[in-house]
Amino acid sequence: MKHQDERALIEGCHNLGCSLSQESLSKFRTYLELLLSWNRRINLFSRRDEPHLVFRHILPSLAPLAVLPEGPFRAVDIGSGAGFPGIPIKILRQDIRITLVESRRMRALFLRKVVEELGLEGAEVIWTRAEELARDPAHRRSYDWALARAVAELPTIIEYATPLLREGGGILTYKSSERSAAELTGVHIRWETYEVHPHPSMEPVSLVILRV
Repeated sequence: MKHQDERALIEGCHNLGCSLSQESLSKFRTYLELLLSWNRRINLFSRRDEPHLVFRHILPSLAPLAVLPEGPFRAVDIGSGAGFPGIPIKILRQDIRITLVESRRMRALFLRKVVEELGLEGAEVIWTRAEELARDPAHRRSYDWALARAVAELPTIIEYATPLLREGGGILTYKSSERSAAELTGVHIRWETYEVHPHPSMEPVSLVILRV
């Protein structure tokens, strides 16, 4: 990780109200190394993003920490892909138990490698689709939060996430207030949007929370 990226990550964590220990910083270094090496093999993200991982993926992945509750809870990251947002969140919030759900085999293998290399206790990778996971009694109605980044429109995310959530659970995803309002036309659900500012060099990160 470049020195300026480390500085940006440290500043971003501070802006989000999180402390970044040397241990966590080391895990981010390893994570970025794995992202870059595996991206040449399985196309985890756009090659154009490679020099900008901290600003385009890591800090946006950490933005939910500004609005998620304190204290331990269980979360499921739907369509985790390269691990955004679940892996960065888990690195900083070791009290969260998280399940990373990915339907593509090679991406699931990558996520397992990351969890192993980083020693992320309380993180599980499952190679399946969210709708199939919801049929498993060990996971149905078992989560407090469902996270999703760049997965689908909100009605589809709601359909995937709701069977996995306990009563009173929440869905957090990346949508502006305008996009949320458009996608939720005719859908009866409580929702609220947030604009989070991890770093002055970034555009605000738009988040929406839905309560099921």
